[in-house]
Amino acid sequence: MLNLHYYPNTLSLVPHMVLEETRLPYKLVLVDRRGPRTKAYLKLNPEGKVPTVTDGSQVITETMAILMTIADKSGKLAPKVGTKRRADWYRWSAFVGDTVKEAVFRFFRIGREEKNAKVRKQKQEVARKQLDDLWQAVDRHLSAGGPYLLGKSVTTPDFHLHLMELWDPDPKRLAATFRHVGKHMERMAARPAVKRVVAQHAKERAELQATA
Repeated sequence: MLNLHYYPNTLSLVPHMVLEETRLPYKLVLVDRRGPRTKAYLKLNPEGKVPTVTDGSQVITETMAILMTIADKSGKLAPKVGTKRRADWYRWSAFVGDTVKEAVFRFFRIGREEKNAKVRKQKQEVARKQLDDLWQAVDRHLSAGGPYLLGKSVTTPDFHLHLMELWDPDPKRLAATFRHVGKHMERMAARPAVKRVVAQHAKERAELQATA
């Protein structure tokens, strides 16, 4: 059984959604980020980040690696090895998990770190434009070959993309500006596994904040 070490409403959402979608047996292990990480957890992930997955003695960190591991273990949400679609899967997994994620994080990192309000606004306008350029690329791709990133079948990077859609600085504007991205967001949000996990994380995060 896989153990998903997580904290609600973090990148842990993505492997949790994928585990629910594949119906692989798994157990949730809360990593309380409100204080220092335990020594036991730092042995698993020295950076102290979430998510981390353990499978017996095997430890898997990094969200993309975790998603690929779940896909291979379940035989779902990924094309066959050696096919062109498998290469496309690698490509879009990396594009979403690295390029898009970093652009989203950059926008909010500026908000946290830049103390000068005028400079912060200028930097975030640049970051917003860079992020919009990426959404435009995704929108064109979905328009030409959607409704999912690899065509008619949902795969792991679609779940990762959905979290980035939700974490965009203005998801409503995103859906209205980039029509095919908006449709992708709607399709993913309607999936039962996604609904369950998003609701669970929202509830748990609220409960943890209430007891902080």
